[in-house]
Amino acid sequence: AVLPALAVVGILLGPLVVESARRARAVVSARGTPVRLDLYRRTSEWIRGYTAEDRVVATLEIGGLGFYSNRPIHDLLALVSPAALPAVHRGDLAAAFHAGKPDLFVVYSPHRSLLQPILDDPDFQVDFCPVTRLAAKKGTPSVTVYGRRPRPATTPCVNLRD
Repeated sequence: AVLPALAVVGILLGPLVVESARRARAVVSARGTPVRLDLYRRTSEWIRGYTAEDRVVATLEIGGLGFYSNRPIHDLLALVSPAALPAVHRGDLAAAFHAGKPDLFVVYSPHRSLLQPILDDPDFQVDFCPVTRLAAKKGTPSVTVYGRRPRPATTPCVNLRD
């Protein structure tokens, strides 16, 4: 019963995802790109340059990152990640995050308070470290990429400065 339901969801959401990616590309390619979209494009370029193609990226806003990073995306709102759906229904963002077994976590600074349950989760704190931070300029919104540490997680995280 689950497989046919997932197929129906894929059929229904597929065109929406393709259209969203097309629009994201058009906006990011346009002059006067908003800071957030430029940060997501630059973050995607960093991800492509420093991670293997099979690394799963968890994030809140999936469009531009999914399109430009060319990496599997774990959607914390479960729009394209059915594994997160039960946790989303319970309002458990940390469980939604862990359901996708991501290797990377992208946090846009204005969304940080919304994503705080993940950042405060003890398992996240053991398993992930900030690996890079990108900003347009000092004092503007930034994107922090957290990466999964190899097990056992004995190496301390590097303290990134803005």
